[in-house]
Amino acid sequence: MPESQQVETSADEASGAGHEHASEATVPGHRGRTKRRHSLESSVALPAESIRRRLERLERQNRWLRLGFLVLVLVVAYVVSDRLNLENAIVKQTLVESKELKLLDNDGNPRLFVRMYSRVPVMQVFDGTGKPRMSLGLRFDDTPFIDLSDARGRTRATFEMTPNDAPAVRLMDETGKTTFQIN
Repeated sequence: MPESQQVETSADEASGAGHEHASEATVPGHRGRTKRRHSLESSVALPAESIRRRLERLERQNRWLRLGFLVLVLVVAYVVSDRLNLENAIVKQTLVESKELKLLDNDGNPRLFVRMYSRVPVMQVFDGTGKPRMSLGLRFDDTPFIDLSDARGRTRATFEMTPNDAPAVRLMDETGKTTFQIN
């Protein structure tokens, strides 16, 4: 029989009935166990227990291969998604310094100013026509205020803290004259 049709099995697998055509030669095997060479006909006649053990070993190897493939797919997916996220990421900086910040709408019109106005910080919000509608900031004595303006840009309501930390509310008419005040 040609050499390519011979199968090696360990001595403990070869024990049992149906091995009349057994060993042409006994060969030292792994870890001191001897292996016998069997012809193809004798390997077909191996007991069911031996076949069951081989099948279980192959199934274990198959499970490990599937698990390894799944891990590989997950790692590749993570790396690819991480690179995609980096390309779309917003650059974050911890410090931005400026004397003025202007936010524009989609048409290029200023809608928000944050700036120093005569050494005091002020934020102004503008409507679509460019009129200031709300101002928020500090006065020259460092007291906070919120001013609300009408469509013409004139201040009509002020909420503020007085220098002695008391809240104050003022409502004005269209000429700027105070019509209501709470101190």
